[in-house]
Amino acid sequence: MSQGSAKATKQTRSTTVQSVVRAFNVLQAFFEEGTDLSVTEVATRINLAPATVHRLLATLVMSGWIEQDRRSLRYELSAKVLARSAMALASSRLLRDSQQFLVQLSEATGLNSFLTAPIPQGSVLLAKQQGRLGPAAEFQVGKVHPLHASATGKLFLAYLPYTEWWDGYGRGGELGRLTANTIVDPIRLRRELEAIRERGYSVDHDELHDSYRSIAVPVRNAHADVIAALSCSGWASELPEDFEQMLLHELVPAARELSSSLDDYLISKSS
Repeated sequence: MSQGSAKATKQTRSTTVQSVVRAFNVLQAFFEEGTDLSVTEVATRINLAPATVHRLLATLVMSGWIEQDRRSLRYELSAKVLARSAMALASSRLLRDSQQFLVQLSEATGLNSFLTAPIPQGSVLLAKQQGRLGPAAEFQVGKVHPLHASATGKLFLAYLPYTEWWDGYGRGGELGRLTANTIVDPIRLRRELEAIRERGYSVDHDELHDSYRSIAVPVRNAHADVIAALSCSGWASELPEDFEQMLLHELVPAARELSSSLDDYLISKSS
């Protein structure tokens, strides 16, 4: 190889490494901010020219790491990335300790039981235990549900500081309707979240899917932060009339015991 070719190859490698480092810096900015960002905002945070940031974002959008809102033209981490991040964050202690409780819940209720964690774009399913009455095709690990239309999502919203959920959902935020029962009015959602905090659990009455019911209870760390949720769910035809009390009888003590086992477990907040 000639001296000129070797120099060109070295320069190409250096440019490639620089591009990779810059792309990671862009992603880091989104993780640190925990919200959507404009090209200018990203450029300011990582000290790069807006044109350079725009090219990096375009590449990350094509690769599925970043999504762009077509109306606002702002960028945010994709649901796929957030789901995998949450799973990696919780994969060791939380998942390991939760398994026995998920098994106990499904054996006692016959329904599928789930462990979920909050991410900015929704409630992500971390683990699932199949129950004898639960459909095998029901939600799989990695599935992200909208916060306003699921039992676990509403639970996580209920324990957010008021300003956080109001900025995201109450101040003109879009609440997509999934069924006739989905709560799409911010004022009604606020009342629902207040009720959840008062009673300590959340219920989905046909809000995510028609004829689908779910109950979720919080899992807390040593600082009483809600870091995850245990839930059981099923189709209305499978559930008795007193399904809330039946499920709470199993869910509440399971969540309490799981929380006790996680006294020294901390998850850094993504926002």
